[in-house]
This record gives sequence, C-alpha cells and structure tokens, in this order.
Amino acid sequence: MPNILFIGDRATPAMEAAGYPALVSALMTSSYFDRDLHFSAHSEKGLRIADLAARFDEIITPAAPDILSICIGMEDILPTDGSRPTPLAQFRDGYLSLLCKLKERFPGVKPVLIEPFLLPNDAIGEYFNAIFTAATNYQQAVRVLARDCGTTFIPAQSALSRASKLRAPEYWLYDGLLPTSAGHGLLAGEWINAAKELIL
Repeated sequence: MPNILFIGDRATPAMEAAGYPALVSALMTSSYFDRDLHFSAHSEKGLRIADLAARFDEIITPAAPDILSICIGMEDILPTDGSRPTPLAQFRDGYLSLLCKLKERFPGVKPVLIEPFLLPNDAIGEYFNAIFTAATNYQQAVRVLARDCGTTFIPAQSALSRASKLRAPEYWLYDGLLPTSAGHGLLAGEWINAAKELIL
C-alpha cells in the first residue's frame, strides 16, 4: 500500500480540508482504485525547513512515506511571526540535510519538491517586488536541489504566474500567498501531471 505524505506550511491544508492534497487524493484514488493508495497530510502555520528537520521523527517517521511531497519555504522567506527570514544558504543547506536524512531513513522514498510561491496582492502591497526577488532565489534553490538529488519538482510559481495572466492573481491566491479553491485545483493538476508516474 503506497503511502503518500504531503507536508507544508499553511498553504498546504490538512487532508480533511478542500486543498490540493485532498484533491490529489480524490482524483488518484478514483482513477487508480486498484492500487490501494493511502494519502495523508501534515500542515502547520509557521513551519520552516529547520522545524521540519528538527521534528523529523515526529512528522515524517510515523508515516513511513513511499512518496513525500514537500511544500515549504514561504515562512522562511516571509515569516508570519515577525521574526527574521531564514538566510538563503541556511535554507538550502537545511533542505539538503533533510533530503539526505530522508533517503537514509527511507531508502526507497520518492520526494516531490514544490517550490514556494506568491503573487501580487494588496496584503503584500509595496513590498511585493522585494519579496518576489528574494523568493526567486529560494525557488531556484529548491529547483537545483530537485535536479541534483534526482527528485520530482513541481514548478508552482511558474504555473501560478501563467494562470495570473488569464485571471487576476487573487483568483488563484487570495492574499498573495494562500491558494483559493481555484489555486488548489491548479496545484493539484500540476502535482498529478508531474508526480503520478511515481505511483503507477
């Protein structure tokens, strides 16, 4: 029974909520009903890469995932608790350490890395350009880690940026950071397109 675990900050809702993990679960279990798939999710407001690494045995180990989907980074870039952002090098090194530990504990696990994302919004306002520039560096770090570690990468920012040319950004991310129902649908589609072969 393949175990698929979604982990993330507040942009990744729990499985019982109508977010992209639940949508992926619904679509995959209905399409591949003969595979006995098991989906779960762990979501926390304020979760950073350092928290995930420090709480590995609490959050990841009990699930013994075959596939681990990680969507983390915006709390490192733009903390909601008013603290300082995680330095880029520390974020990158912490992410790499997490992936190495994951492979050591679960040699057969298949990670899926979702880049952190944001779109313009009044809630972010005049600071958007500076935040977006910083986010680009963290997104690139995740993209390079996925390439170097041979893991699946979900280009969430690229997908959302394209979508925001068709409908206003708040149609996809209601405060520039958290997905709307349409945003979750878009992310679910991107996840399935990129990662479904890991399950099949």
